[in-house]
Amino acid sequence: MTLDQDIELIGFPEQGEFKVVQLFLTNSPIMLFGSINMKHSDVLENYLKEKGVNPEKVSTGNQIGKVVAVKGENYEVVGMGRCTVYYYQKIIRLPNGRSVDYVKVIEGTNPAFNERFKSQLKDWRFI
Repeated sequence: MTLDQDIELIGFPEQGEFKVVQLFLTNSPIMLFGSINMKHSDVLENYLKEKGVNPEKVSTGNQIGKVVAVKGENYEVVGMGRCTVYYYQKIIRLPNGRSVDYVKVIEGTNPAFNERFKSQLKDWRFI
């Protein structure tokens, strides 16, 4: 899976801090933006179910219970973290950090996704 096409931005927010999930779905790059109050697993599960994918739930070794698997039928998660958007000022704090739910599985946000994201939003300033 490569980033030879633009990332589809799902739920790109207007203002505030958001959870970010970076994944490939049927080899297409997707970046999901979800409420900061949601778990990364819930952001991912809601999107996959909308797309007709019934994801498997697995244990990641944390004591939070089961979460959506990072790899499944037609999808693979490659990054998770947070992103802050100041929409009206066209400023974005680049996706960073990591998911507490997936701390033993996903290292954080994906650098290649972040670079492609920046190239798509040429009018924006990244901090």
